[in-house]
Amino acid sequence: MRGYREADLRVEIEGARGVLEAAGIGCRYSGPAEGLTVEAQSALGWVVREATTNVLRHGDARSVAIRLAVTEHTATLVVENDGVPDRPAGSPGSGLAGLRERLSALGGTLEAGPAGGGLFRLTAEVPR
Repeated sequence: MRGYREADLRVEIEGARGVLEAAGIGCRYSGPAEGLTVEAQSALGWVVREATTNVLRHGDARSVAIRLAVTEHTATLVVENDGVPDRPAGSPGSGLAGLRERLSALGGTLEAGPAGGGLFRLTAEVPR
């Protein structure tokens, strides 16, 4: 992944918590602290960063849940927030497209969209 700056997943999660809580948005994290390659940690760190930016810019979230699940071969990060408008405005921005490209370079995937009940879910999966 030449040309991309590195992001540290743990640092990004702590940063997300701080920024979201300062904005009055609760943030919960669950998942392991170890067991990912540097590349996987960096890619998922970027996902947390972009998801946090989107939460702050769009909708009216009161809470965010960040969940990391690691299996033998993959790491799956889910970022879910409430307060999503019933009809999202406009088309997805370039941030999500950039994340898809970044994850694809590692053999990963990104899915993002309304999850019903006023929730928005972003799911990223990368080889660990």
